[in-house]
Amino acid sequence: MCFFYWQVDNLIARIKPQRKRMKCSNTTIPDVRNHLWCAVFASMVLLSSCAEYSVPSVPSAPSGPLPATGPAFLEVSPWAVEVTGSGDTEVVFVKVMDHDKRPIPDQIVYATIEDTSVATIEDHEVTDKKGLARFTVTGIGMPTFTTLTFTADSVSTKIYVWKIGWGPYGR
Repeated sequence: MCFFYWQVDNLIARIKPQRKRMKCSNTTIPDVRNHLWCAVFASMVLLSSCAEYSVPSVPSAPSGPLPATGPAFLEVSPWAVEVTGSGDTEVVFVKVMDHDKRPIPDQIVYATIEDTSVATIEDHEVTDKKGLARFTVTGIGMPTFTTLTFTADSVSTKIYVWKIGWGPYGR
C-alpha cells in the first residue's frame, strides 16, 4: 500500500510543473489526486476479485464425552479400615478421576501395605466403567495399625488399617 502512496505523490509532483504551463486548464491538483485514488482503488478491487479464495475446513468437536486425560485424583472410601480378627474382611473402594473429576475406566490401581502382620490386600485391581477399583482387606495376627497406600500412575493416597485392640484413639 505504501508503494501506491509513493506512486500517486510522485505523479502529482510531476503534474504540478506542467499545470503552471497549462494556464487554461480547469483541472486542479485535488481533482487529479481524487481520480488517481479512484483508479488505485478500482485496480485493487479488480485484482482481489480475480484471486480465488478457499475457506479452510475447521474440524468439528467430537461428539459424546471427552476421553479421560489421566489420573489426577484418588478418592478412597472408607478413609480408615478396622478389622476385628484373623480372616475378618473389609472392602475398600478407590475411585480414579482425571483433572475434571471424570472417572477413568480400565486404570490399574496398585495397593501396598506397610506391615503385612496386620492385614493383607490384593496388590492391584483395575477400575470399572465408573472408575472404581474394589479391594478386600483381610485382617491377620497382631493388634496394631499400619498404612495402606493406593497408587494410579503418579497419583497416590494413604489410609490407615487398625486391628481390634489398637485403634485411632489408643488401646
